[in-house]
Amino acid sequence: MNISTHVKDSFLDLIFVVLQLAMVTSHAVLALGKFNAFSLYGTDFALFDQVIWNTLHGRLLENTIISDAPTLLAQRFSPILFAFVPLYALWHDSRVLVLTPVVAIGSAAVPLYWLARRRLGRPLALSVVLAFWMMPGLQSIGLNIFKEIVLTIPFLMLAMWFLLAQRYKPFFACLILALMCKEEVGLIVAGLGIYIFFIQRRYVFGSVVALLGILWTTILIQIVIPYFHGSASYYYFGTGQYSGSGLYEYLGTSVPEIVTTLVTRPAFVLAHIFTPEKIEILTRMFLPQGIIALVGLENLALALPTLGYTLLSERRGQYIFGSEHYAPVYVFLAVAMVVGMERLLKLANKPNQSETYLKSVRIAIGGWVLMTSAAAYFLYAPGPLSRNFAPHTFIPSPHDQIGVQIARMIPSDAIVVVQSELASHVAQRRYLYLDTIYPCLSGVDYIFADTRRPWYTYREPGWQMLFRSPWFITVVENDGYVLRRRLPDLKLDVPASAQFDRRLMLVGYTIPLTRTLSGGEAVHVLTGWQISQTFVQRYTLEYSVYDRAGHLWVQATHEPCRGIRPTNQWKPGQVNYDDVFLRLPPTMPSGDYTLTLAVYADVNQGALEARDALGRALGTEIEIATLPVSKNKQSFTASELWIEQPYFVDMGEMRLLGFKPFPTMLQAGQPLALGLYWRARAKPQGDYLVTVQVRDASGNLVIEQSDRPALGTYPTTQWEAGEVLLDWHDLQIPSDTPPGKYHLVVALRESASARVLGEAKIGEISVR
Repeated sequence: MNISTHVKDSFLDLIFVVLQLAMVTSHAVLALGKFNAFSLYGTDFALFDQVIWNTLHGRLLENTIISDAPTLLAQRFSPILFAFVPLYALWHDSRVLVLTPVVAIGSAAVPLYWLARRRLGRPLALSVVLAFWMMPGLQSIGLNIFKEIVLTIPFLMLAMWFLLAQRYKPFFACLILALMCKEEVGLIVAGLGIYIFFIQRRYVFGSVVALLGILWTTILIQIVIPYFHGSASYYYFGTGQYSGSGLYEYLGTSVPEIVTTLVTRPAFVLAHIFTPEKIEILTRMFLPQGIIALVGLENLALALPTLGYTLLSERRGQYIFGSEHYAPVYVFLAVAMVVGMERLLKLANKPNQSETYLKSVRIAIGGWVLMTSAAAYFLYAPGPLSRNFAPHTFIPSPHDQIGVQIARMIPSDAIVVVQSELASHVAQRRYLYLDTIYPCLSGVDYIFADTRRPWYTYREPGWQMLFRSPWFITVVENDGYVLRRRLPDLKLDVPASAQFDRRLMLVGYTIPLTRTLSGGEAVHVLTGWQISQTFVQRYTLEYSVYDRAGHLWVQATHEPCRGIRPTNQWKPGQVNYDDVFLRLPPTMPSGDYTLTLAVYADVNQGALEARDALGRALGTEIEIATLPVSKNKQSFTASELWIEQPYFVDMGEMRLLGFKPFPTMLQAGQPLALGLYWRARAKPQGDYLVTVQVRDASGNLVIEQSDRPALGTYPTTQWEAGEVLLDWHDLQIPSDTPPGKYHLVVALRESASARVLGEAKIGEISVR
């Protein structure tokens, strides 16, 4: 290499460095602008920020945003997040996550330049890198919320650099790093194994890589994640409360079911993939390369696993253009573009071609890539100089600046309920709850919302209820922002004195009842507690609602504030609070119900004995209120109700919808309580009796109980069409009943004529 060539190459490499610095810097400025403009909103940014912050403080992968996945391993497998803990220790700022997608893309551009430089030469390598930065979908990822799948971009790009150089040890190391990002990456690794097997013809190594990828993903989604979630299936197969639905239910709810559907119903599957919107998305992704990536088809095929599990989804947020789920696709698009350009150059490089002609071909190919990339950027990218550029998204307004200042007023150890758009600025804390989903209002320290942003409008009734709470005072109310702080002492309307375990004292409670409740409504209960000394025991509280016959209608069992403020963190002398919403079922008949309270040191053992101030025993369940309830006469269908044992039987104007579970093993002389769900198919014209019978194996009547619904208090003549009632019946098995199996039969009769309108055998019991 002569000196002039070396100088030229060094100059082009310097241009690459300058280009990289310019791209990373400009994108970082845009990303930070979005952050300060509260444009990086949503659950995921706050989720990852909180998880990493909690891990730094010894609470590994803990979060409070996803209620059914308190550890992130219950939803996804992303141990790569541990790599952020040292960064958070050095720079305690959410902007670490803001800048990560930009840094990931910038890091991937370096091995891409190396690959293109070796195969195409430096001038075309610069055009490849510039086209890479201009990919609209990739820029959307770089300027959007952090997701751990974005970290696969540099790892997979490095893996491809080593793979094409057949340097398998560093290639394999890069694969391990990629596998640490998310569970579905194993499918991508399996695709790379197939590539090695068929394209590079390294049969053993390719087989090992493919098998590793398949086993990795299968074990994670079939065993590891379900284990931490405490369910039988993978979170995203429809079992997750937060976002585990709407993805693949049409294919199945487990790996075997999904694979069976994919294999046996290909036309059905393809119809869900090649929809007009998804075809348009693919077009937008391929446009920046001017279709050149298709020339490097075997490398482009490596994107199929990612495209497969993304486009198979039925949830639009998963497959929409710009979704972070496509992150690995852009790696293989870029590599396929390099290989495609190399092949086009080889086709043009025929014997006896002039140097001028070859330079023209190189300029044409590079120009075509840059032209199509620029066109795609203008049409679809979110950044500057595109038609979609929205400056207000990246430039904080005076309103945004006020929000940043208010967010800084919230102490880092405070428990916060925050609006989704504002969560990115207050996520670094142990307890954070988004919008109006919180476990215990008396355990919340601050409420932070912005009435000018969309998510407030979507959930305005819930926010208004929070703002009306007398437990909070306004700290700031400015330009639509509302910041409220909980009072240190809450008003307890009813003083009480009940001591549990000699250390735990109920000092009072509040139940804001201004009218008779209706079935389907919720009653809000606030209790106040004191302790005489600190202790390590974590007590559990149980609130129950019973009717006058002792049937249980509602029950809530939890630690105070659902574990936010457990009893082992209470301080002597202070009043500590717990509050709970008890939602009354719409199937309740009218009447007065008793609200009770019990305390457990261990939920697997009995409730603790309560004593009054004089040391007299109060029992294990103390009565704290009487709740007047009126019947909800609205029309409900069975699908709108939770019926434990559905059992549909029509009996004239009435329909038996199902029943409560009942004991199947009884002792002679033991009582049997049976709860039956009834619905009026039309407004009943007759006065009907519900009859419950116990019959022996020969059909002989052993015992019978017959009454109008609701212990005789709610005759069917008072029902409306569609109305639903849970009707309890109490039987006493005779003490002389011979051991054996007996049938439970439910019948409906006319009260005047005793004519049977219908009957149903609902189960068997065994008498011992």
